[in-house]
Amino acid sequence: LYWRLGLYRGTAFEEWIGEKLASKGVYTFKDVPKGSLYFTASDLTHNRLVVLPDDLERYGVPWQTFPVAKAIRMSCSIPYFFEPVRLRSLEGTSLIVDGGVLSNFPMWLFVKPEEKKARPVLGITLSPKPPEEPDVEIKNAIQLFDALFKTMKDAHDARYISRKLEKDIIFIAADGVTATDFQLSAAQKAALIEAGRKKTETFLKTWSY
Repeated sequence: LYWRLGLYRGTAFEEWIGEKLASKGVYTFKDVPKGSLYFTASDLTHNRLVVLPDDLERYGVPWQTFPVAKAIRMSCSIPYFFEPVRLRSLEGTSLIVDGGVLSNFPMWLFVKPEEKKARPVLGITLSPKPPEEPDVEIKNAIQLFDALFKTMKDAHDARYISRKLEKDIIFIAADGVTATDFQLSAAQKAALIEAGRKKTETFLKTWSY
């Protein structure tokens, strides 16, 4: 962990998601309509949020030939769990990790107040509404780090959501399941899918544009 900066490389995940995308004819960003697909990542080397594919030009990397699977891997490289992705560019090598470090629910990419919306923009988040989040108990340094990281991920987006977008978001509480639970049983997966279906049905019965 000390030298590699993460417990897992992430290459197996990138290959797996690449196979899934290839079955749909998607390899690079030129294979999807421009402006329809975005990912966020965090550039730790330059202390900034990166929006993929738009910000690739800043690194001197052509977005048209950049693999979508690699962008997904960059966007979910949870610090310490996965090794950072090394992006080589005109500026040198940047260490890229999970975009959730800086913006965990970047609905702002698609909702621009100054632009008239051609169609509704709906968000889906696997978390309860901000006021429903349970308080965190902090009694030691590990819990403090946990709480610090969670605040970094969620506080900015929660403030943005509560002011402007809450009525257009489906909040699905994935109770007891974390982003690193890779060994879920078929029953657990089915329960999550059913919870999402019921929450979405309820939302659409009362939602109006």
